[in-house]
Amino acid sequence: MSGQLLTRQKGIGEGRSLSVSEREIFSFPLHTHGYCEIELILFGEGSQEIGGEMIPLKRGSVSILTPTDCHSVESKEGLTILNISFA
Repeated sequence: MSGQLLTRQKGIGEGRSLSVSEREIFSFPLHTHGYCEIELILFGEGSQEIGGEMIPLKRGSVSILTPTDCHSVESKEGLTILNISFA
């Protein structure tokens, strides 16, 4: 499985090891990254593909993603997430 690689510099920020942000996601193509993420769904519904398996997302869902987790996100109703990215 392959996809876009998001680097630590692009995902967390140059010279940083932690980033916390709230953002709205409509869809995000298949990708992986060189850092870990914790994502908490604040509003909306959708699904996330991780390792070829579709997982439903709704308010209160939590995902913990490592650099080996190739994943994508599809929103049914504009997903708002709290994203914690860390090296």
